[in-house]
Amino acid sequence: MLLQKKPKVILLHGFLGSSLDWSDSLAGLEDLAEWVPLDLPGHGQDASLPTKFEDAFAKIAAVSVAPNQPLYLVGYSMGGRIALLWALANPGRVSRMVILSSHTGTDESASRWMFDQSWANRFSSEPLQTVIHDWYQQPLFTPLRQHSIFEKVLQKRALGNGHSLAAALLAFSVSKQGNLLPKVPLLPPTHWLFGEFDRSYRDLWCCLREKYHQSVKVIPKVGHALLVESPLSVQKSLSRTIRAAPVERRLLTVVDQPGQR
Repeated sequence: MLLQKKPKVILLHGFLGSSLDWSDSLAGLEDLAEWVPLDLPGHGQDASLPTKFEDAFAKIAAVSVAPNQPLYLVGYSMGGRIALLWALANPGRVSRMVILSSHTGTDESASRWMFDQSWANRFSSEPLQTVIHDWYQQPLFTPLRQHSIFEKVLQKRALGNGHSLAAALLAFSVSKQGNLLPKVPLLPPTHWLFGEFDRSYRDLWCCLREKYHQSVKVIPKVGHALLVESPLSVQKSLSRTIRAAPVERRLLTVVDQPGQR
């Protein structure tokens, strides 16, 4: 007897976010998969002080997955980078991935580390509301600042813990992951999402599509913060990815009982 198993889908938010960031994108998809949005270390209900990527890996590894159940990873920005690293460190464990607004890394690790250290110092020493306001003044978030929900985003982010966020920023720094682009062919089937106005990622999505022949969707008229700016587009991509995946089944041995055929 062949029974289809729903995939287990682990969702990893971005810096300053939490597991609640996925709520709008998952609306109406509850029966499609077993969704497991996590609070990454230093975020949401997890106020720990992470020191390395392995602290996030431990949370992924702790999720129970049934035998022969497909495991999918979905990650936004920082969460996407963590998903990429975990999949590469655990070949064969992940069936599919959806990566949103995530960088594959940089060869300029020293300058990036100095950038992250500067922000971490501010997160750990200044009023959180002030630092978050300044964080979102970066050009990366220009489209988000023009969005009607931006003030609510600021209020939500200000509920975090500055010391935990500082630790997470350094623990999961882009400077520590290396350049993963040459390793893209080693990834499981992956669908990449970027915003049209996320211009700093334009070269990356072109390279992924043209050189590495990856599945890439550029969402029009939005920037980096896809979960806020276009949750419906994210929802549609998640739905298509799961519905389009090859049916993964496991063979069950059925023991005949009297009167059954």
